[in-house]
Amino acid sequence: MVVRLDTLVRYTSNENNHSESDVTLYSEEENTRGLYVHWVGITAEGEEGLTEEEISYIYKNMLFYILRRDRVFFGMYMKMQLYSSYLSTPSFTIRIALTLKGLDYEHKSVNLFKKEQFSPVYSPFLQNVEFLKINPMGYVPAIIDGDIVLADSFAILLYLEEMYPRHPLIPCDLAKRIVNYQAASIVTSSMQPLLRIPVMFYIEEKAGLDEKISWVHYYLGKCFAALETLLKDHAGKYATGDEIMLADVYLAPFLIGYPQQYNFDMSKFPLLSSLGDAYIKVPAIENAMPEKQPDFPIN
Repeated sequence: MVVRLDTLVRYTSNENNHSESDVTLYSEEENTRGLYVHWVGITAEGEEGLTEEEISYIYKNMLFYILRRDRVFFGMYMKMQLYSSYLSTPSFTIRIALTLKGLDYEHKSVNLFKKEQFSPVYSPFLQNVEFLKINPMGYVPAIIDGDIVLADSFAILLYLEEMYPRHPLIPCDLAKRIVNYQAASIVTSSMQPLLRIPVMFYIEEKAGLDEKISWVHYYLGKCFAALETLLKDHAGKYATGDEIMLADVYLAPFLIGYPQQYNFDMSKFPLLSSLGDAYIKVPAIENAMPEKQPDFPIN
Protein backbone atom coordinates (compact mmCIF):
# COMPACT_ATOMS: atom_id res chain seq x y z
CA MET A 1 0.00 0.00 0.00
CA VAL A 2 1.54 3.28 -1.07
CA VAL A 3 0.69 6.29 1.08
CA ARG A 4 1.71 9.89 1.58
CA LEU A 5 3.96 9.90 4.60
CA ASP A 6 3.32 13.51 5.56
CA THR A 7 -0.41 12.88 5.99
CA LEU A 8 0.08 9.87 8.24
CA VAL A 9 3.02 10.69 10.48
CA ARG A 10 3.83 13.60 12.71
CA TYR A 11 7.56 13.17 13.21
CA THR A 12 10.01 12.24 10.46
CA SER A 13 13.65 12.87 9.79
CA ASN A 14 14.74 16.32 8.68
CA GLU A 15 13.89 15.31 5.15
CA ASN A 16 10.34 16.56 4.72
CA ASN A 17 9.89 16.15 0.98
CA HIS A 18 8.22 12.81 0.58
CA SER A 19 6.24 11.68 -2.44
CA GLU A 20 3.79 8.87 -3.05
CA SER A 21 6.34 7.00 -5.14
CA ASP A 22 9.04 6.54 -2.51
CA VAL A 23 7.19 5.67 0.71
CA THR A 24 5.48 2.42 1.62
CA LEU A 25 3.67 1.88 4.92
CA TYR A 26 3.45 -1.54 6.55
CA SER A 27 1.08 -1.62 9.48
CA GLU A 28 -1.07 -4.01 11.44
CA GLU A 29 -3.45 -1.13 12.11
CA GLU A 30 -6.21 -0.51 9.60
CA ASN A 31 -6.75 3.04 10.82
CA THR A 32 -3.37 4.60 10.10
CA ARG A 33 -4.38 8.05 11.30
CA GLY A 34 -2.50 8.91 14.44
CA LEU A 35 0.61 6.92 13.56
CA TYR A 36 3.79 8.89 13.82
CA VAL A 37 7.50 8.20 13.58
CA HIS A 38 9.67 8.66 16.67
CA TRP A 39 13.09 7.54 15.54
CA VAL A 40 15.04 7.31 12.33
CA GLY A 41 15.99 3.67 12.30
CA ILE A 42 18.41 1.56 10.33
CA THR A 43 20.21 3.15 7.37
CA ALA A 44 22.54 1.61 4.84
CA GLU A 45 25.41 2.52 7.17
CA GLY A 46 23.76 1.08 10.32
CA GLU A 47 22.05 2.66 13.30
CA GLU A 48 21.77 6.42 13.22
CA GLY A 49 21.77 8.41 16.45
CA LEU A 50 20.23 5.68 18.62
CA THR A 51 21.38 4.23 21.90
CA GLU A 52 21.20 0.47 22.53
CA GLU A 53 18.30 1.10 24.93
CA GLU A 54 16.36 2.98 22.26
CA ILE A 55 17.00 0.31 19.65
CA SER A 56 15.83 -2.39 22.07
CA TYR A 57 12.72 -0.37 22.93
CA ILE A 58 11.90 0.13 19.25
CA TYR A 59 12.02 -3.57 18.44
CA LYS A 60 9.89 -4.46 21.47
CA ASN A 61 7.24 -1.82 20.78
CA MET A 62 7.30 -1.44 17.01
CA LEU A 63 3.83 -1.53 15.48
CA PHE A 64 4.76 -0.51 11.98
CA TYR A 65 7.72 0.39 9.86
CA ILE A 66 8.18 2.54 6.80
CA LEU A 67 10.63 1.79 4.01
CA ARG A 68 11.96 4.77 2.11
CA ARG A 69 14.74 4.04 -0.36
CA ASP A 70 17.79 3.16 1.78
CA ARG A 71 16.24 4.12 5.10
CA VAL A 72 13.85 2.50 7.53
CA PHE A 73 11.59 4.52 9.81
CA PHE A 74 10.26 2.87 12.93
CA GLY A 75 7.19 4.09 14.71
CA MET A 76 4.59 3.42 17.33
CA TYR A 77 0.89 4.04 17.60
CA MET A 78 0.10 6.23 20.62
CA LYS A 79 -3.42 7.13 21.59
CA MET A 80 -4.68 10.65 21.67
CA GLN A 81 -5.30 11.80 25.23
CA LEU A 82 -8.52 13.54 26.20
CA TYR A 83 -8.63 15.47 29.47
CA SER A 84 -12.27 15.39 30.40
CA SER A 85 -14.85 15.44 33.17
CA TYR A 86 -18.22 13.72 33.17
CA LEU A 87 -19.66 17.01 34.52
CA SER A 88 -18.45 19.08 31.59
CA THR A 89 -20.76 19.71 28.60
CA PRO A 90 -17.86 20.80 26.32
CA SER A 91 -16.13 17.52 27.21
CA PHE A 92 -19.34 15.69 26.27
CA THR A 93 -19.26 17.47 22.92
CA ILE A 94 -15.69 16.38 22.19
CA ARG A 95 -16.38 12.79 23.25
CA ILE A 96 -19.26 12.69 20.75
CA ALA A 97 -17.02 14.00 17.97
CA LEU A 98 -14.21 11.56 18.74
CA THR A 99 -16.64 8.64 18.82
CA LEU A 100 -18.34 9.67 15.57
CA LYS A 101 -14.94 9.86 13.88
CA GLY A 102 -13.98 6.44 15.21
CA LEU A 103 -10.92 7.78 17.01
CA ASP A 104 -9.34 5.80 19.80
CA TYR A 105 -8.30 7.89 22.76
CA GLU A 106 -7.15 7.61 26.35
CA HIS A 107 -9.53 9.21 28.84
CA LYS A 108 -7.74 11.36 31.42
CA SER A 109 -10.20 12.27 34.15
CA VAL A 110 -9.97 15.71 35.72
CA ASN A 111 -11.89 15.89 39.01
CA LEU A 112 -13.34 19.38 39.11
CA PHE A 113 -14.64 18.95 42.67
CA LYS A 114 -11.08 18.27 43.86
CA LYS A 115 -9.76 21.11 41.65
CA GLU A 116 -7.43 18.75 39.82
CA GLN A 117 -7.37 21.27 36.98
CA PHE A 118 -4.92 23.20 39.16
CA SER A 119 -2.77 20.18 40.08
CA PRO A 120 0.03 18.30 38.26
CA VAL A 121 -1.16 15.78 35.68
CA TYR A 122 0.79 13.03 33.95
CA SER A 123 1.29 12.71 30.23
CA PRO A 124 3.87 10.49 28.51
CA PHE A 125 4.45 13.40 26.14
CA LEU A 126 4.81 16.17 28.72
CA GLN A 127 5.73 14.23 31.89
CA ASN A 128 4.33 15.80 35.08
CA VAL A 129 3.00 19.25 34.33
CA GLU A 130 0.41 21.58 35.75
CA PHE A 131 -2.90 21.22 33.92
CA LEU A 132 -2.73 25.00 33.46
CA LYS A 133 0.21 24.38 31.11
CA ILE A 134 -2.14 22.34 28.95
CA ASN A 135 -5.02 24.81 29.24
CA PRO A 136 -4.16 28.15 30.86
CA MET A 137 -7.88 28.71 31.54
CA GLY A 138 -8.04 25.59 33.70
CA TYR A 139 -11.05 24.25 31.80
CA VAL A 140 -11.73 20.86 30.23
CA PRO A 141 -11.69 19.50 27.61
CA ALA A 142 -8.13 19.48 26.36
CA ILE A 143 -6.34 17.02 24.10
CA ILE A 144 -2.79 15.92 23.50
CA ASP A 145 -2.29 14.36 20.08
CA GLY A 146 1.38 13.70 19.45
CA ASP A 147 3.06 17.10 19.51
CA ILE A 148 -0.29 18.93 19.46
CA VAL A 149 -1.55 20.28 22.79
CA LEU A 150 -4.95 21.90 22.38
CA ALA A 151 -7.76 23.21 24.58
CA ASP A 152 -11.19 24.78 23.98
CA SER A 153 -13.89 22.61 22.43
CA PHE A 154 -14.31 24.67 19.27
CA ALA A 155 -10.58 24.74 18.55
CA ILE A 156 -10.41 20.99 19.20
CA LEU A 157 -13.30 20.31 16.82
CA LEU A 158 -11.71 22.37 14.04
CA TYR A 159 -8.46 20.47 14.56
CA LEU A 160 -10.25 17.12 14.44
CA GLU A 161 -12.01 18.13 11.22
CA GLU A 162 -8.73 18.95 9.50
CA MET A 163 -6.66 16.11 10.89
CA TYR A 164 -9.29 13.35 10.88
CA PRO A 165 -11.80 13.99 8.07
CA ARG A 166 -13.69 10.74 8.57
CA HIS A 167 -17.36 11.53 9.36
CA PRO A 168 -17.09 15.28 8.62
CA LEU A 169 -19.01 17.52 11.02
CA ILE A 170 -18.86 20.66 8.87
CA PRO A 171 -21.09 20.44 5.77
CA CYS A 172 -19.76 21.13 2.28
CA ASP A 173 -22.90 23.11 1.41
CA LEU A 174 -22.31 26.77 2.30
CA ALA A 175 -25.87 27.53 3.41
CA LYS A 176 -25.95 24.51 5.70
CA ARG A 177 -22.44 25.25 6.94
CA ILE A 178 -23.23 28.77 8.12
CA VAL A 179 -26.33 27.55 9.99
CA ASN A 180 -24.12 25.03 11.79
CA TYR A 181 -21.64 27.77 12.63
CA GLN A 182 -24.37 30.02 13.98
CA ALA A 183 -25.96 27.28 16.11
CA ALA A 184 -22.56 26.25 17.49
CA SER A 185 -21.79 29.89 18.23
CA ILE A 186 -25.00 30.33 20.23
CA VAL A 187 -24.00 27.36 22.37
CA THR A 188 -20.33 28.30 22.79
CA SER A 189 -20.78 32.04 23.32
CA SER A 190 -24.19 32.40 24.99
CA MET A 191 -24.79 29.12 26.83
CA GLN A 192 -21.56 27.41 27.81
CA PRO A 193 -19.82 30.43 29.38
CA LEU A 194 -22.85 31.31 31.53
CA LEU A 195 -23.67 27.72 32.52
CA ARG A 196 -20.17 26.46 33.22
CA ILE A 197 -19.61 24.47 36.39
CA PRO A 198 -17.51 27.19 38.12
CA VAL A 199 -20.27 29.73 37.42
CA MET A 200 -22.93 27.40 38.82
CA PHE A 201 -20.84 26.74 41.93
CA TYR A 202 -20.30 30.46 42.45
CA ILE A 203 -23.98 31.44 42.07
CA GLU A 204 -25.15 28.69 44.43
CA GLU A 205 -22.50 29.62 46.99
CA LYS A 206 -23.25 33.35 46.88
CA ALA A 207 -27.00 33.45 46.19
CA GLY A 208 -28.40 29.98 46.91
CA LEU A 209 -29.82 27.02 44.98
CA ASP A 210 -33.05 28.76 43.90
CA GLU A 211 -31.12 31.61 42.32
CA LYS A 212 -28.91 29.16 40.47
CA ILE A 213 -31.94 27.36 39.03
CA SER A 214 -33.52 30.69 38.00
CA TRP A 215 -30.26 31.62 36.27
CA VAL A 216 -30.19 28.33 34.35
CA HIS A 217 -33.87 28.63 33.32
CA TYR A 218 -33.39 32.17 32.06
CA TYR A 219 -30.41 31.44 29.83
CA LEU A 220 -31.70 28.08 28.61
CA GLY A 221 -34.97 29.76 27.64
CA LYS A 222 -33.26 32.62 25.86
CA CYS A 223 -30.84 30.43 23.91
CA PHE A 224 -33.33 27.64 23.17
CA ALA A 225 -35.75 30.23 21.72
CA ALA A 226 -33.03 31.50 19.38
CA LEU A 227 -32.05 27.98 18.34
CA GLU A 228 -35.67 26.91 17.76
CA THR A 229 -36.11 29.86 15.39
CA LEU A 230 -32.77 29.37 13.67
CA LEU A 231 -33.21 25.67 12.95
CA LYS A 232 -36.93 25.48 12.08
CA ASP A 233 -36.33 25.77 8.31
CA HIS A 234 -33.23 23.57 8.24
CA ALA A 235 -33.83 20.61 10.53
CA GLY A 236 -34.39 17.06 9.37
CA LYS A 237 -33.81 14.10 11.58
CA TYR A 238 -31.11 16.21 13.21
CA ALA A 239 -30.42 19.94 13.51
CA THR A 240 -29.54 20.70 9.89
CA GLY A 241 -30.53 17.56 8.02
CA ASP A 242 -30.32 13.80 8.34
CA GLU A 243 -26.65 13.60 9.37
CA ILE A 244 -25.04 14.51 12.68
CA MET A 245 -23.16 17.76 12.17
CA LEU A 246 -21.38 20.47 14.16
CA ALA A 247 -24.61 21.95 15.53
CA ASP A 248 -25.68 18.54 16.83
CA VAL A 249 -22.54 17.75 18.80
CA TYR A 250 -22.94 21.08 20.60
CA LEU A 251 -26.69 20.84 21.12
CA ALA A 252 -26.87 17.24 22.31
CA PRO A 253 -25.26 17.73 25.76
CA PHE A 254 -27.67 20.57 26.61
CA LEU A 255 -30.80 18.93 25.22
CA ILE A 256 -30.10 15.59 26.88
CA GLY A 257 -28.96 16.71 30.31
CA TYR A 258 -30.16 20.15 31.29
CA PRO A 259 -33.98 19.97 30.97
CA GLN A 260 -34.15 16.93 33.27
CA GLN A 261 -31.48 18.12 35.69
CA TYR A 262 -33.07 21.54 36.17
CA ASN A 263 -36.71 20.59 35.59
CA PHE A 264 -36.90 22.91 32.60
CA ASP A 265 -40.17 23.00 30.61
CA MET A 266 -39.47 22.16 26.95
CA SER A 267 -43.08 22.50 25.74
CA LYS A 268 -42.27 25.80 23.99
CA PHE A 269 -39.50 24.16 22.00
CA PRO A 270 -40.98 21.21 20.07
CA LEU A 271 -38.18 21.09 17.51
CA LEU A 272 -35.44 20.99 20.11
CA SER A 273 -37.42 18.41 22.09
CA SER A 274 -37.59 16.14 19.05
CA LEU A 275 -33.86 16.59 18.47
CA GLY A 276 -33.16 15.61 22.07
CA ASP A 277 -35.22 12.46 21.61
CA ALA A 278 -33.31 11.64 18.41
CA TYR A 279 -29.90 12.21 19.98
CA ILE A 280 -30.32 9.65 22.74
CA LYS A 281 -30.79 6.96 20.07
CA VAL A 282 -27.45 7.71 18.36
CA PRO A 283 -24.83 5.14 19.51
CA ALA A 284 -21.96 7.65 19.37
CA ILE A 285 -23.87 10.02 21.63
CA GLU A 286 -25.04 7.24 23.93
CA ASN A 287 -21.44 6.04 24.38
CA ALA A 288 -20.29 9.57 25.18
CA MET A 289 -22.93 10.09 27.90
CA PRO A 290 -21.65 11.21 31.33
CA GLU A 291 -22.78 7.99 33.04
CA LYS A 292 -20.67 5.94 30.60
CA GLN A 293 -17.45 7.73 31.59
CA PRO A 294 -14.84 6.19 33.90
CA ASP A 295 -14.98 9.15 36.30
CA PHE A 296 -18.75 9.01 36.75
CA PRO A 297 -19.50 8.28 40.43
CA ILE A 298 -21.01 4.85 41.01
CA ASN A 299 -22.98 5.88 44.09
